[in-house]
Amino acid sequence: MGLLWMPPKCFGQLLFLVKVILEQPQKMKAVRNDQESEAYFSSEIARGNILQENQNDGVFITTKIIVGADSEKSVTHTRVVTASALGIFVSRLPKVSYLIIIESLWTDLTSFSGVQRQVAAMILVSWCKELRNRECPISHESLICLPEKVQCWLLDLLACSDPSFPTKGSLLPYAELSRTYAKMRNEANSLFRLVESCGAFQNFISTININWETIGIDEAISFASKIPRLSDSGTPGNLIHDLESAKQQLVATTGYLKCVQNNLHITVSAMLAAAVVWMSNFPAKLNPIILPLMAAIKREQEEILQEKAAEALAELIFSCVGEDLARMTN
Repeated sequence: MGLLWMPPKCFGQLLFLVKVILEQPQKMKAVRNDQESEAYFSSEIARGNILQENQNDGVFITTKIIVGADSEKSVTHTRVVTASALGIFVSRLPKVSYLIIIESLWTDLTSFSGVQRQVAAMILVSWCKELRNRECPISHESLICLPEKVQCWLLDLLACSDPSFPTKGSLLPYAELSRTYAKMRNEANSLFRLVESCGAFQNFISTININWETIGIDEAISFASKIPRLSDSGTPGNLIHDLESAKQQLVATTGYLKCVQNNLHITVSAMLAAAVVWMSNFPAKLNPIILPLMAAIKREQEEILQEKAAEALAELIFSCVGEDLARMTN
């Protein structure tokens, strides 16, 4: 819909966004209930529980994916509070030290780690909010002096709407997911080798043209779903069992990976968008900022991050209204 800085196009969308924010407190409980139900995955192919990797001994256990457990909430809360404190601390430093700080944040923003990007963005949010709250000329000047490359990179990251490819110019996933991606690709390759060993799927095998080292989630799901069923007659029972088990394991891994990846992307994108909002230098089109914030308000599992997204969206609305009122009075 391409929102522009024009009163006729802006106010209709602003009224809608105001309504969304006002309705969120009533919807929070329903959203959290939806999130609890979405935490359990079922697949038409696997029809089983998700198997999550045990990081301690490498074995697989049947478990329920509980998103937003107490330990996770504690980690997230600590991360948010620490980033906010760092932002306030940075705002008190002399301006000559800003370049060093920005370079450190730049390193995190350009990394492949979603958590590093998220924390760097939250520090920027806290930093810019603190400078603005002082309401003095020096603070306003400091906000303007933030390098343009930072905002451009934030917008480039926000343009990466596909969670599988979160970095401009790269096909790599978030660094936090690299181990699970490797696990999924190994399982997909093993399943293919098992299909090859059956000797009954030559026509199907001839249609497969997949790079097992770079196979993505959707491609792996598609591959598993297209494998024909072995007939019980003339086929050893253990072979049928091994094939079905390998297929179910791959589908379970891809389902788990897709869930975690989507959740991480929602969180990271929302904090990047919030940083753009509080830097107060908006692009011509606001969709790349609005959509991640609204997605986090609706689907973010952590309430403290939902609040951060809602606060940024409210600030964006306030800025748009103030800008348009100023234009109309001139």
